[in-house]
Amino acid sequence: MPLKKRVEYYFRVALGIGGMTKVLADFLKNKDTLLTEKEKVIGAASAFWLPFALMHKGG
Repeated sequence: MPLKKRVEYYFRVALGIGGMTKVLADFLKNKDTLLTEKEKVIGAASAFWLPFALMHKGG
């Protein structure tokens, strides 16, 4: 489905790094993977939050 317009959305976070959080942050930032960091984050957010967004919208 082609996008009709763009929506600017920025998210920046500073995490205390250690343990599993470091493993996750390293994976998300790794440039040697099939997906970009943005694609990984948007895909994960969509998988989890899209059903809630649709319920909130009434769809």
